[in-house]
Order: sequence, then C-alpha cells, then structure tokens
Amino acid sequence: MRSRRPTRRPPSASIQIRVRYLTRGIGGSQEQFQNVQNAFNTLSDPSKRRQYDQELRVAGSKDGLSIVPKSKPAAAQEERVGSSAASRDTKRHKSGVVAELPANPGSLSIGELKELCASLGLTTEGCFEKQDFVDKLVAYKKARSGGIKSPKASAPVPSMSDPEADSGPHELPNTLAAIKVISAGQQEVGKSCLIKRYCEGRFVKRYIPTIGVDYGVKVVDTKSGSAAVHFFDLSGNDDFKLIRLDFFSNAQGCLMVFDVNDKESFRLLPQWEEEMRANGLDLSKLQTVVIGNKTDMGHREVPEAEAHKWARAHGYAYFDCSASSGSNVATAFDCLFNGVMKTTADTRKAYGISA
Repeated sequence: MRSRRPTRRPPSASIQIRVRYLTRGIGGSQEQFQNVQNAFNTLSDPSKRRQYDQELRVAGSKDGLSIVPKSKPAAAQEERVGSSAASRDTKRHKSGVVAELPANPGSLSIGELKELCASLGLTTEGCFEKQDFVDKLVAYKKARSGGIKSPKASAPVPSMSDPEADSGPHELPNTLAAIKVISAGQQEVGKSCLIKRYCEGRFVKRYIPTIGVDYGVKVVDTKSGSAAVHFFDLSGNDDFKLIRLDFFSNAQGCLMVFDVNDKESFRLLPQWEEEMRANGLDLSKLQTVVIGNKTDMGHREVPEAEAHKWARAHGYAYFDCSASSGSNVATAFDCLFNGVMKTTADTRKAYGISA
C-alpha cells in the first residue's frame, strides 16, 4: 500500500489577518507592519525558514529573548560586566537563569516581555498591551536603581485609531483601578463612534471600519472611585472574527450595540451573546449595557419598548443613544462603569481583600 504524503497546511488565516491588522488598531505603525510582513513571509516559505533556522543554530541563538542557563564561569563573568554596565539591569532567578533587562524594553515582543517579567518575578496582572509590560519593567528598573519597592506599572493611553486623533504618549497614575470593557455588535452600528463620542466628545462623520480591534484607555470617575477604562473595540466584521476572539477573555464590561434603524442588527444580538459565552465569558457576571444607537436618524425599525423588553429579560440595562448628537451616551457609559466597579468592590469585600 502506498503511503500518502502528508499535505502541508497553508499558513494560518489569523496570521495573515494580523498582518493587515497591525496597520491600525493597537499601536500599529508602518514599521511594525513591515516587520510582521517579513516574519510572515519567512515563516511561511519552507526554504526561507530552513535558512533562518540554520542561521540561528550557527549563531547559537534561538527565537525570542535568549534566557538560558549558563555555566558558572560565564555567569560570574556576566555579573561582573553587568555591574558596571549602565545600559542593563540583571537579576538572578531561583532556577539559576540570568534575566537581562535591555536598555530599550520596547524593542522586545509581547511574548519576550512576558517571559522577562516572569523571570524577574513581576506580576503581570492588569497588563493588557505591550506598553503595560514595558512600563512595568521600566518601573522595576527605576525602583531597583533607587533602592525602593517596585511600584505598580502605569498604564499607557493610546488613542482610538483615527488619522485625525492625537496619539502622543501619556501616563496614568499608578494607583488607578483598571477595568476592561469590550464592544459587541454588527459592523456599522456605531460602536467606535460611541466610544469616540464618550472619550473625545466628538463625532466622526465618515465611516472608518474597525480592522480587527481598536484599543484606547480613558480615566473615568465612578461612585466607587476613579478607574482607567481599557476599551477593546471589536470589529463586527466576520472577516476579523479570529482576531476578536482573542480579546474576550477577562472582560469585565460590555457595550452591546445595535442600530435602531436596522432590525437585523437587533435580531443578531443573541449571536453575540453566544460568541462571548463560547469564548469563556460568564454573562451572568459580565456587566453589560445594551445601546440602541442612531436614534437621531428618524426612521427607526426597533421600538424603544421592544429593545427595553429584550434587555430587561436578559438582565441588561438599556439606553437609546445617538453618537452623532451625544444624546444619552455619557449616561449609558457611566452606568456600565459604575456597575463594573461595584461588582469589583463587592467581590473584594466577599473575599476580604482590601482596596
């Protein structure tokens, strides 16, 4: 019997989508896009991959950050050199591995940053994006050089993707509570416009489809105190379903949006519930606000009473809103944030955890 040769699987569709996704969304830049495109071309071409692997073997290196056990003489020599080098900080892990903190942690990938934080014994709770890990490592290095306890890393404030938006770097206070909020709903219902209206107080008239996911953070005041809300604005386009599935985990709040002038977008809300449930979210614990958007357009197909009835039956608060005029937007968002903070406070109290 002739044995069949195994068929080579094509590169993952999600990888190809992620290459496009880096052109916008979470901190994407042309340089990052080109780097990922080059990596994808190398990893998907068998001959290029073999050459790449051979070069790594010759160099005695491996993919990612090189954190490997060293012989005693080599480790001792590195510690002597490291003590006089101004550009790096080192700490010996319990396993004997020497973790190096480069002068520019931002040059590392997220995977490398996670590995480095683990090697240094740093908790990464509350770290959602690359800059969170970088800030934590920078704070750790400053704390060690100053002889003080390592503070919590401050969170970044990237703006929601828009050519007109100011995307300059900002910092948040170290003591803020961090909450993760996702958006859910069909494409073109106005999820991004609602978030931009709340965060920036303006409305973008031209339609800019979200590619994969947009990310932004805003400091808000709630009844339980201030919080840094990390917005993960998920694309409603099924072409990017593989991307958005990665961002459901650990969400504490959800903005579930439909267009009051589009009955189909309302009818499909249960599918979004099922997608979130299938990807690890407990909807009974997830704080959710349902928003009927575009109430200003004047040809609504979903009556407010019907939307209220559906939301109430599922345990959600409901608000008629308009991202264009700003009507009811702040009220809806504040309701969600207060709910998340109250749930967090109640959970801490139940387990005897101080704020």
